[in-house]
Amino acid sequence: MQSDNIYQRKPTTIKIDIDSEYSGKSYQKIKGTRFEIILPFIGPQNLFTIRPTSYNSNPPYGKGEHDGIHFVYEVETFYDNAMLRKDFDENLANINLWLKNLREDLQKFNIDLSLNIYTAVRQHKVKVSKKYQLMNTLGFPIR
Repeated sequence: MQSDNIYQRKPTTIKIDIDSEYSGKSYQKIKGTRFEIILPFIGPQNLFTIRPTSYNSNPPYGKGEHDGIHFVYEVETFYDNAMLRKDFDENLANINLWLKNLREDLQKFNIDLSLNIYTAVRQHKVKVSKKYQLMNTLGFPIR
């Protein structure tokens, strides 16, 4: 993750569908702004499809693209930009926590994998050794 290289696309004006209790319609369109913030990320994007064993109830969100993780915010024109920044910062903290926990899980997995491979190879050697001992006790040559 390259937190120092975060950038955004130029904001665009959009129409946002919102529920309206007073208009008698199921929704109404109001003027809004679309912000897209990109967090450059080098590495396998599918890491975010794996849930670490330790996580909070607020998983990170964003869309993995070729140039990084994209965060899209579509907000009303009168939306408090400080709240948008707060939401982004919280999501970034969740991403960092997610990756930290995933890194710890992968380290444990790699250690366990090495141990399991070592144990399996050792057990196989013992099995093969016993097999050859049994064959040698028969007294016939192996061809």
